[in-house]
Amino acid sequence: MYDIFTPIKEYDVATQFSIFPSYLQESIKQYKIGEEKAKTGKYFGYDNDFCQLQSDINIAEVSGDITSEQAWALRHNVLGIINRI
Repeated sequence: MYDIFTPIKEYDVATQFSIFPSYLQESIKQYKIGEEKAKTGKYFGYDNDFCQLQSDINIAEVSGDITSEQAWALRHNVLGIINRI
């Protein structure tokens, strides 16, 4: 289980991508596409993409499809969430 006092490892999503369940792979892909669209300033669905990925990470973690460490690494390295006490 993830310990909030343990530093989050840098996580190379590209090399780990294939081990994630298909729904999580698709969510990461859609988030990355949305992130690029948002940079143009003409895409307003980015918040939905963020929330969908966060939800899918939570589902994958709770269902045991990924470990807590993997979940927090994704939250940190893909979504930019910093776990602070």
